[in-house]
Amino acid sequence: MPYEQIQAIPVLAADALSDVIPAPPGSDVPTTVKELAREVPPRLKWVATLTPWAIREGDVQWNPVRQPPAMNVEAYSLSDALLAKIGRELFTLELPFVAALFAKPPLLSELEGALMGVPYEVARVDAMYSQLDASAIPRPIYLVWFQKVGTEAVRYRNSIEKAVRWLGGHLVYAQQVPVSGTTKRPPPRVSFSEARVEHALAKDRREVAR
Repeated sequence: MPYEQIQAIPVLAADALSDVIPAPPGSDVPTTVKELAREVPPRLKWVATLTPWAIREGDVQWNPVRQPPAMNVEAYSLSDALLAKIGRELFTLELPFVAALFAKPPLLSELEGALMGVPYEVARVDAMYSQLDASAIPRPIYLVWFQKVGTEAVRYRNSIEKAVRWLGGHLVYAQQVPVSGTTKRPPPRVSFSEARVEHALAKDRREVAR
């Protein structure tokens, strides 16, 4: 999968860090939380730089994102162990959001079921394309944002990493970054809906050819 290809960590200019947002679009993030953009990425492995393509409402409706968007999203590999380590090292800061990458978007009912006993809830589901995917019709990648809703004083029976793995995803730390300096390819020549159909048809053709 595209998000499993680990490359060199991208480096943002120091003055660009002030524009980095460790949360999904539309979130009200305190200034102190923005310090995560400086402290967290150096502790993790970079996975992908992604560009928003569409926003999901419910389970079936996808609203397109105007291209090019104002921000890209950088994703870094995360785990329960790394979350705990970050919590110990940055005891004054807490990650209010984590995210997960999927090749196929889980239904809301699937997400809610997997999150039972986990101190997170679904904040947003986005369709993305990778800046490393140079094809004219890039393969959609799905980014699910999760918001922390529990407290450390409560013992939860499940973890966010286990929930994401059960759904077939990859847990990540994600942050919005300026498109300047993080954009490597032009916008796709087709809409997300068209790309989704094209890749589904290509998959069918491959299966018929076997």
